Amino acid sequence: NTDRSNAEEDSFYSESDFSWDVYRTMSSEQDSLYNDNNYVSLLGGFGQNLLVPTGSRAAKRAAADQKTGMFNPRQLRAIPHNAILQQFGTPANIFYGVGRAAEIDLEKFTTQFSESARANSIFTLVTQSLQRTNLSILTAYGRLFDPGFWISRAFSGNEPLLSEKSLLVADTLKNSPWRSQIMDLANRLRMDSFDSIKAFNACNVSVNTIERDNLTILHALRLSVIMKMMIIASELPAHGDEATSRLNVLQRLQTLQIDSIIADLMRRYPETTDALTWTDALTVKTKVPVAGPGGYPHIAQTIIKPLIRGSELVRQITIAITHHYDAFG
Repeated sequence: NTDRSNAEEDSFYSESDFSWDVYRTMSSEQDSLYNDNNYVSLLGGFGQNLLVPTGSRAAKRAAADQKTGMFNPRQLRAIPHNAILQQFGTPANIFYGVGRAAEIDLEKFTTQFSESARANSIFTLVTQSLQRTNLSILTAYGRLFDPGFWISRAFSGNEPLLSEKSLLVADTLKNSPWRSQIMDLANRLRMDSFDSIKAFNACNVSVNTIERDNLTILHALRLSVIMKMMIIASELPAHGDEATSRLNVLQRLQTLQIDSIIADLMRRYPETTDALTWTDALTVKTKVPVAGPGGYPHIAQTIIKPLIRGSELVRQITIAITHHYDAFG
């Protein structure tokens, strides 16, 4: 059982007016974050598709508004919500708004932090989350969707065989809001983190965002694999059915819809097809030989199978990043 013998003397409870002000401010700030379209975009689409499906329940709860079908962060269950933020090095739902709350009365906040066991327990969790935050990781994913990055890659001259393909990728990204959404969210979180770190410094607590080489390498590898998958997809025929055209596949890769992409490509471009033996049943014969087995072995070998291997590697890296946090969510 938890020892509550000193609870009545704990300033977190005895000075409840201040504690409630801190709580309400943090709640308001978190609510504002939940209503930020950039945050919604991070949790939806690409973020959810990074995860390995787990458990017996769906990641999302039933939509509150079935009419609009709009994704709401509150539809997302807590564990996958946390897991997605871990995958971007940004556990914002723990630390966001603390600095703003502390500024209500910084002197009282520092006193509670040092004298209240309860306050110290709560806000030490926040400092640990800040130490596990690396917003450079988040902005790296923003660069992945920046047409300027791909154009620069094409013009660098370092990869002449990939220049045209890089420009094709850049062209599909020119109308995507992903880059600006991720960068704007990262800037918002940076400003908030600055306030929080300043408040904890006043409590004589140094918040050091430790650079972890293994984690940095994992994200660099995953970004490289996703870039390679986009380059591979640029080799698809420009025209095809709606689901498998080059433009459609590249746009769907922007939200990492890799499972459905591979299923559609395998349906549209099977590696082999049966010979046309049905012609044997025709009454009127022809001297033209029956067509042998067909298919699209080149597309299967150079596009579909590499995409499958890439998707498996992305998921394996997701699991490795999860181990860094010692928990899935």
